[in-house]
Amino acid sequence: GTLVRYSRNANQKLLEGCRIHLGCLGIVSSLTLDIVPYYDVMSYRYDDIKLDYMIDNLPNMWKSCDSLSVWTSGFGRGHGTGYCWAVYRYFMTEDEKEETLSDRHTIPNKSKDSGVLCDIPINRYCTDPNNNSMTFRHTGRKPWYDGLTLTMNECQETSMTIVDLQAELFVPLVYACDAIRTVWETTQNWTFSSPWGYVERRQGKELIIEIDGTGEVLAPQKGLVDAMEFRQVKGGDNGWLSPHPVDSLGIHISFNGDETLRPLVLKRVSEIERALKTKFGAVRAHWGKLAPLTFAPKNVEKVYGEGFKQFRQLCKVHDPKGKFLNRHMRQMLFEHDESPLYAKL
Repeated sequence: GTLVRYSRNANQKLLEGCRIHLGCLGIVSSLTLDIVPYYDVMSYRYDDIKLDYMIDNLPNMWKSCDSLSVWTSGFGRGHGTGYCWAVYRYFMTEDEKEETLSDRHTIPNKSKDSGVLCDIPINRYCTDPNNNSMTFRHTGRKPWYDGLTLTMNECQETSMTIVDLQAELFVPLVYACDAIRTVWETTQNWTFSSPWGYVERRQGKELIIEIDGTGEVLAPQKGLVDAMEFRQVKGGDNGWLSPHPVDSLGIHISFNGDETLRPLVLKRVSEIERALKTKFGAVRAHWGKLAPLTFAPKNVEKVYGEGFKQFRQLCKVHDPKGKFLNRHMRQMLFEHDESPLYAKL
């Protein structure tokens, strides 16, 4: 093989083409990264937020912090119906005092609908609920490498013993509130697992879940969907295959990982794709997650346009014999290609 180097100075345009390469351009042997000074992340998690409150106040919730994640298991049928939880994050220099956040950390239109602070140990995402060492306090101050994730502890990955199937779709941020309501309407008859991270405790030999603020004690429930997350994603990276070329709402869905449910999961993802596309136009998707309609050969070129065509040509230059193409990539990239180059691969 040959060695090719792309940089901002020499070939900026092609660098943007390689930014998302899907493994089709060859093996990356070295990478130079921009770095930023060390910082801490101060997080506040609030449970039992009414879904209607969240959607109505979402723009102001974004403005009130540096990073916001909104999770829900409450769109359909399940223990969390009608509610969500949110994590407000603030980025701080190492010597900055937490007292400086007193003016910044304000909850928009604070009321009983805006949730209650979760300041107790909870189980980590996708970890064994019977392993007490996997608990952590979501509310609190941590180094950036722990505070920005759900599964890192002291810069080490925790055991993700619960397997899930994932999808993540992107719509322009200007449609965020309407898009969330569209997802809610589409999923109102789906089954949802018990809300992740709510108060969990032992009662004899039976694991139970106590939903904060309601006084109800309920046996854990497993549904088709474990949880959904909504997050604001910055656009404008100019990547040819960028899933969010403009500021976007990321709609992440963690489905039950039972392989027997995969056909149903694919059907349900398609329902959301179709609903979002009908109302907001082209929907983009995370390249490493499920999106059967968006990534169908007949649709993907329409969605990604000229950038997709340029990337296809770059593949031919880098890998003229198609050695780095698997069946999925060959079908998605070249099924509707007029060039005969890969026709017999």
